Amino acid sequence: MGRTHVREQLTEYAPNRALAYDLDGAAGPFLHARSRWSTRECEDGSTELLVEGFFVPRNWLSRIVVWPLVKPMIRRLTNRVVSELERYLSRDRATA
Repeated sequence: MGRTHVREQLTEYAPNRALAYDLDGAAGPFLHARSRWSTRECEDGSTELLVEGFFVPRNWLSRIVVWPLVKPMIRRLTNRVVSELERYLSRDRATA
């Protein structure tokens, strides 16, 4: 999202259940950004991961022009991170 300096501040932490953070400082075309990752156990024994992102654009132009371009990029990045997490957890289970 460009060369900006932001500080991530943990706003919620519940072990094995949730992690949320705010970005302190402008993040690319966004004035503010926040993310929350949470899990829940499913009836079949699997775990569901919910990833939520909240973004406040710098101005109306960012909302109209930039967001349609950035949204798919954020989705791909999130999918890649989740895939890496799945691979890591699968390796960890295989060695246990």
